[in-house]
Parts: sequence; structure tokens; C-alpha cells
Amino acid sequence: MDEYEDSTTSLVADVDCTAEGKELCEKHDVRSYPTIKYGDPADLKVYEGDRTLDDLKKFAELNLPPLCGLEHLDLCDADTKAKIEKWKAMDEAALTKVISEANGKLNGIDWSHQRVIVRLQDQAMEARVKKEHLVKKRDDLVKQESTKLGIPIAKKMVAYKENQLKEDKGGKGRRKKVDKKEL
Repeated sequence: MDEYEDSTTSLVADVDCTAEGKELCEKHDVRSYPTIKYGDPADLKVYEGDRTLDDLKKFAELNLPPLCGLEHLDLCDADTKAKIEKWKAMDEAALTKVISEANGKLNGIDWSHQRVIVRLQDQAMEARVKKEHLVKKRDDLVKQESTKLGIPIAKKMVAYKENQLKEDKGGKGRRKKVDKKEL
């Protein structure tokens, strides 16, 4: 970082993803530490090479060309050049106003989408509650109908008869007395 501190075309930065840099790390999908990312800030890529200073410098020289910006206007498309020229002509107060208005629009977009997301989350919660209610209602009806049809007693009778048959075969005709409570 010290070596590129005065660079007008390169930024080498250290970000603490557990503190003030958490939002930036989430935005750029940093999930393990340390992670080195490079390239256009709008489309960062993960660096997978060796991490010595010489290796990093060699990689940067070969793979990180200058990007469109104030220092490299010739690398910008016509639309970006026009915007840069327009902003160059503005004073600081006018630029601040442009940024503020743009942020207002962006916040409006974010706010309207957040409202939709919250509404969908509420609907999902209502659906979960309704599902739980319907499952309980179904289970209660199945239990009620099963009891009405005598299924629990019939199952106990099958088990009783199977047990009796086993005793008859292995017990030389002796049968175990069965308590009425078992039925």
C-alpha cells in the first residue's frame, strides 16, 4: 500500500470486513479472509496468484491497465466523456447538488423496492401461519375420523392377535393373559 500511496491511477487498500468495511465487503461478495480483489470497481475479480510483493507488482503491470477516468479520458466512451466535460465545467456546489439529486433518485428506487420486499415478507409470514393452521386442522380431522372408525383399536387388535399367534406357536398352546387395559 505504501508503494502505491501517491499513485493517481491505482488504489491499493486494506478493508476490515468485520467493522466499518462490512457493507463494502458484502457488496463485493468477500466471504473469506484475506481476499484480494482487482479490476474495475464495478466488476472486481478475485486474485488467485502468489502474494509476494514482486508477484503482485508483476501481476498488476501485466493485467491492470488504466481505466476510463479523469486521468485517462481517452479510454472513456462518448457518453462518459460528455458527462466528465459537463462536470468539469461545474463548480463544487453545483456538483454537490447533482450528486444529492442523484442520491435522492437512488434512495427512492431503493425505498420503493424495500416496500415491495417487506410486503412479500409479510405475505410469506401470513402463508406460513395459514399453512400451520391448515396442517393442524388436517391432523385433528384425521385423528377424529380415525377414532370414529375405530382404527386405533383395530391396530391394537392386530398387534394382540400377532402376539397371540406367536405365543401359540412357541408356547405349546399356553396363552398369555391379556389385561383389558392393553386393548
